[in-house]
Amino acid sequence: MNIRIAEEHSAASCGSGFHRIISPTRWFVLALMLGLIPVPQTVQAHDQSVAPIGNIKLEWIGSPPEDIARSAQVIVSQLDGLATPERFSGTMSRLLETLIATGYRRARIAPRDFSLHGESLGCILHIALGPRAYVSAQEFTGLVRTDTTWLRKLTAMPLGVPLTAAWINEARGRLQSVSCIRLTQTPEIIPAPASDTDSESVVVRWRLTESRPVRVDGLIAAGGESAGGFSGRTSVQMAGLLRRDRSIYVNYQRLNPSSTQLSARFAEAAAFSSPMDWGISLDESHQNDHRQAIALDLRYGIGRTARWGIEGEGRWRKVTPGASAVAPSRTLELSLGISHHTRHINDDDALDIPSHQSLIVTFSRRREFASATLLNPETTARRMLLKWDMNQKLAGNSVLSLHLSAAGYHWLVGADRLGPGDEWYLGGADRLRGYSDRAIAAASGAWAALDINCRLGASAAVSVFTEGAMLRDLNADGEKSRSRTPYGYGCTLWLISADR
Repeated sequence: MNIRIAEEHSAASCGSGFHRIISPTRWFVLALMLGLIPVPQTVQAHDQSVAPIGNIKLEWIGSPPEDIARSAQVIVSQLDGLATPERFSGTMSRLLETLIATGYRRARIAPRDFSLHGESLGCILHIALGPRAYVSAQEFTGLVRTDTTWLRKLTAMPLGVPLTAAWINEARGRLQSVSCIRLTQTPEIIPAPASDTDSESVVVRWRLTESRPVRVDGLIAAGGESAGGFSGRTSVQMAGLLRRDRSIYVNYQRLNPSSTQLSARFAEAAAFSSPMDWGISLDESHQNDHRQAIALDLRYGIGRTARWGIEGEGRWRKVTPGASAVAPSRTLELSLGISHHTRHINDDDALDIPSHQSLIVTFSRRREFASATLLNPETTARRMLLKWDMNQKLAGNSVLSLHLSAAGYHWLVGADRLGPGDEWYLGGADRLRGYSDRAIAAASGAWAALDINCRLGASAAVSVFTEGAMLRDLNADGEKSRSRTPYGYGCTLWLISADR
């Protein structure tokens, strides 16, 4: 007599097609009361389709794939899979989860021919795989500004293949690499109209949300040394331009009338529907002299999930002293780094700050020129930079951000000292925000910052931060000198557009 102990939830209620298993112990007690289980009794002989494995035997309807049959045999033959009433339910659950993870969403498992062998319970598992699910299409809901055709091409998941757990995880990772969207829940699996008896076509539907299109930041910060002071900054960021993962960022910072900075940046993620990101920045600063900088950076993800990546940047900077007789200086810096990013799903990413961790190791070479030509540089140096960032969502509407970085230079041209263009600069929008742009120069050092971001209503947020550094300065001759410990603190107010 067959006793069905597994039943399937509807697709609308669970999406992924998981089954609910009723405790086999209850069926065993019921069968014992009805006299269906002889005590004691050995398992009766069956035909060759029954595979004897320990105290549990498997009986398949049809011929299962070899890899699936092998995986099922491993599960029921494990020591913790012995068919005692206490362990039987766990074995059944693992077996059914394995079948579902390989695409058999409608699999059924029913025990039959129970028997007792001492203190253990033996039975035969009657397994009906049913049709295997194949992915026919992907759908995206919740998007207003993003081009779904571009998004579908970007993720480039294969269709017409079995719906497995590996396929779902790979698709999730590729979507997480797109910064202008957020995943809100696990995908919904919907049967497609055209399905036959041998296979089942399904549609994978992802529920997504978009980043806020416009964000305005206002910052007030203070530095802890005489070179610092109160600094005011205003910035505007627009994301999701032209229905793709493009953004533009404009920043203006003023420390005092003689120290100002204006910068603009355009960035595009997943350019040309590939794992490559690129961006270009323009900076102009005034601080007792005149600085102009143009930077072009590229990042290529290794693998479509972009968890590992290669980052490159080229930066050209020109310094024109105002009333000084010193000749203008020009610096070219090329850097290449390896990055690793780990990103997590947030159900309510109200601050548009996804929980993530990133580690970047960058090697760069700097060359300084006394004239406009790129030949015969005066100084050449190389640097290694280590940067680690973490964003972690706290209770309620708060996000904790921790940033650490360390840098050091090594002199290549010359005998005994660093050149005047070989410093590690701090100050401005990124590091030591209470100081003006590039106000502090050091041969090497470490910097750390701690930010706590908290949401205020539907379209505003506030951030308080503190940061500090331990630096090794250069003296007038370019040699390593005393250590310094500049620090800063401040707060930021964000105004975020309500339209999603």
